[in-house]
Amino acid sequence: MRKLIVAEFMTLDGYIARANGEMDFFNSNNDEEIFQEMISTQLGWDTLLLGRVTYQTLVGFWPNSKNEKDPVAAFMNNVKKVVVSKTLTEVPWGKWNNTSLINKNIAEEIQKLKMQEGKDIAVLGSAELIQTLIHLQLVDEYSLLVYPIVLGNGKLLFKNIKAQYSLELLECRAFKKSGITKLHYAMK
Repeated sequence: MRKLIVAEFMTLDGYIARANGEMDFFNSNNDEEIFQEMISTQLGWDTLLLGRVTYQTLVGFWPNSKNEKDPVAAFMNNVKKVVVSKTLTEVPWGKWNNTSLINKNIAEEIQKLKMQEGKDIAVLGSAELIQTLIHLQLVDEYSLLVYPIVLGNGKLLFKNIKAQYSLELLECRAFKKSGITKLHYAMK
């Protein structure tokens, strides 16, 4: 069975975005180590799970990227994408026909997705979707790039958690130049 991995940038105090959804304080472009880490991590995924807001943000940029040699653009445009939204009725992605929609029976449909053959499934951004996945107990792993920033408020990765979750550390790696730490955990 494929794993569902929450892959997020986050602040030291647990936020994955500002209250309005902006992620302007995360900048990997100035750190080649972080950029290479992101590229190598993507090799283990063949499907992205996106919430409506993240989908609408990404689809406004990546299908129109002019840099065909950009490995992030190539990944974003070619990987299979599954959008979870109760309001959208279609989810086009430029000239690529590799995006589908889940708009009901979320737990059942994602469980079916996990049972399919293939590499792991990653969730990027999508704060509200992540909360739903956590509460439905569908998350298998967390791959977190923790930035040495304290934001004070915004969108939390772990919000309204009602029970304790125990995690097993799979990897811990520090990037000295940027001060960023990669933490990779599996659910116990």
